[in-house]
Amino acid sequence: MNSKGYEGLIPEFGGGKTSKLTEEQKEELKEVLKERDSWTTKEVQKLIEAEFGVFYSSWQVRRILKALE
Repeated sequence: MNSKGYEGLIPEFGGGKTSKLTEEQKEELKEVLKERDSWTTKEVQKLIEAEFGVFYSSWQVRRILKALE
């Protein structure tokens, strides 16, 4: 159990599930969203699916939008 000493205490995981959208795609999405003042979550959800072929729940779309601010 303790054969690795202190190093054995460090978690060995990748840090969670990777995003379906790349950082470049998120930047592209941000630019598209700037074209209009007001978007609904449903509109953004459909936009992501149409532009990038990725389906997100409305909850996840809200999280993405919050992160883009």
